[in-house]
Amino acid sequence: MTPLIATLKAIVVAIASAFLLGHWFGAPGIAAGIALGAWSNALTLLRRGAETFGFSIDAAARRRLPRIAAAALAMGGLLWLATAFALPADAGARSFVQALILLVLIAGGIAIYGLFLGFLASPAGARRSAHSGKTAPPDL
Repeated sequence: MTPLIATLKAIVVAIASAFLLGHWFGAPGIAAGIALGAWSNALTLLRRGAETFGFSIDAAARRRLPRIAAAALAMGGLLWLATAFALPADAGARSFVQALILLVLIAGGIAIYGLFLGFLASPAGARRSAHSGKTAPPDL
């Protein structure tokens, strides 16, 4: 399957799921349908790439992926809890205040993700990735 055919398939999945989910859930359903189409495209291309070129995850990635997933889940969970406080404050606010609340949520999400990723990293792995096997020139 060529990338063009995979993209056309993804567009069909996005349109069909957006219509279906949009009917049930409104605008959030349409957004979820578009996301499903994008994931369909990504998975189709990954599957095709694995069949054609082979696909393997190295040992370092196997160690890092669970930490990345855990940090992403922690960030998502804490942002979901934060919406309980942000949505009531956002209800009667002006556009500037809404944008400011959104900016705080985005910055908080990035900070939470980074903190959890750093917290979940092993000290040896952090030292290894910080230096990446390179040494400073002797004149520095």
